[in-house]
Amino acid sequence: MSRNITLSLDEKLIKKTRVLAAREHKSTSRFIGDTLRSLVEESESYEASKLEALKRLEKAPLLGWKKPSARDELHDR
Repeated sequence: MSRNITLSLDEKLIKKTRVLAAREHKSTSRFIGDTLRSLVEESESYEASKLEALKRLEKAPLLGWKKPSARDELHDR
């Protein structure tokens, strides 16, 4: 379902957006909508990938590493 919104943008930005939209043979409205949709999808994909990676890390074996009991122990040589 599409809904209309009102945006207040700088005149220079509006002109540049119209040029970019024309290059892609799209209306300004379609161009802005497609661009926002792409940004949202990219963000959602990143978050999903990040959560999946964190789940895998939680399940991964520790490989014998144990957390140092003190900061000084961490830097012992």
